[in-house]
Amino acid sequence: MKTKVQSCENNSIDRFGLSLSTIGDICDHGPGHDFLVDVVGLMTGISAPREYIYRGKITRMIVFEMTDNSGKCECILSGHYVDDLEKILGNRDDGLPVVIVQFAKIRNFREAISFKKGLALRGVETSSSIPAIGPRGRPSFEEDFLVNYPITSIANLLERVEDGIYVVGATVDGLVEAEEWWYPGCSCHRIVSADSGAFYCKECVKRPFQMVARFRVKVRVDDGSGQAIFIVFDNDMNMLLGKHCHELVALSK
Repeated sequence: MKTKVQSCENNSIDRFGLSLSTIGDICDHGPGHDFLVDVVGLMTGISAPREYIYRGKITRMIVFEMTDNSGKCECILSGHYVDDLEKILGNRDDGLPVVIVQFAKIRNFREAISFKKGLALRGVETSSSIPAIGPRGRPSFEEDFLVNYPITSIANLLERVEDGIYVVGATVDGLVEAEEWWYPGCSCHRIVSADSGAFYCKECVKRPFQMVARFRVKVRVDDGSGQAIFIVFDNDMNMLLGKHCHELVALSK
């Protein structure tokens, strides 16, 4: 069998036309879906921008929640798309924005169906008004997170043997002294181990060309029911206190 390819001059064929899927369909596909997807929905939640190391460079990332009448999902944007999104949102003050994500890959991210490297936030013309039909928007990303993972006590946490995601409301009592506050890491954020005079990353199954110094501290926490030691990484510490781990270590000396 031979395939014949010929030029088509029909203007009704849109070169970059949208092929929209519902969020319910996307969640049913799962991360094994081999095709990129397009989706439209209301933005009902958004995280603060974060930074991570990608191929030796600091890259910004943001997570936002999309909702339609079939469900909701989390979408991840990185690189200059974060700046594009912030500019779009900065020009809007009239309710929940409608966004279109095109050419997105379905991936597992923190046990959620998410997008990564969506090619474009096609945006909505700021001069046009698109009302939300039906009930009001769903709870925010933070509210929904606390519903799925309710707050527990340190005493209950110490009794658990299974891994999981837990929320604890506690007071930081201080830093654990005489502990290493940095570790050698790969560009994928995993810790690397020494191997035959080089570093080896189990996650990437390779020896990274360059090791990246990553920071963390161990803190003592107390909620009245018990005490525990938590490990806090650099980005999380900066979000909590506005200071990086090495700054806290310097202040504690």
